[in-house]
Amino acid sequence: MSNYQWRGTMKFNQFLKTVCAILVLFGAIHSQHKEVKYGSLKGVIKKSLPTGGFAVKDSVVLTKEQANAVNAIYSDAGYKKNKKIIINVLKNMDSTVCGYVVRVKLVLFEFESLHDYAIVFAADKKTLTMVEILQLNDEYAEKLKNGDLFLKQFKNVKDPDSLKLGKNIDAVTEATISSDLTISAVKIVKYILSLGKS
Repeated sequence: MSNYQWRGTMKFNQFLKTVCAILVLFGAIHSQHKEVKYGSLKGVIKKSLPTGGFAVKDSVVLTKEQANAVNAIYSDAGYKKNKKIIINVLKNMDSTVCGYVVRVKLVLFEFESLHDYAIVFAADKKTLTMVEILQLNDEYAEKLKNGDLFLKQFKNVKDPDSLKLGKNIDAVTEATISSDLTISAVKIVKYILSLGKS
């Protein structure tokens, strides 16, 4: 083996060791994110239904322009053309619509933090009834769920477009970015409902 080949092999070995170290570190960081499930979509639907009511599934398939509009609300949403979004339509016993439940999963990539929401709107598609957190995997984001004080701010909001941290929503200490993401999730669902036919 020539001196040049030997040096190349050594550099390559150092490179491999560095890559392995990074992968081990990433694995250690990733394993620190424990997923905590707080509820299920089915449970939120059941809780939102009136006595004798039922839910039916509808969907919206996004065009490129609609996906771009969602991504303008939250830049890391990553929605693409032809993404299918399920809308759970809540109905009274007489089949009239009484509300909508939409599940939205958003990620804060900077922290590898998953936020899984069920967002409930009234039949008018404008009034936010409530926000439920289904799953989180970040110790800071979990503070959104502690005591549910944060989520109470999202009950029966007549104008969800006006929601803003520091104005009419108080952020959770050490979870400001996650608090803001919750507002983005609400605005995404309101936009999606504006596209639906139900």
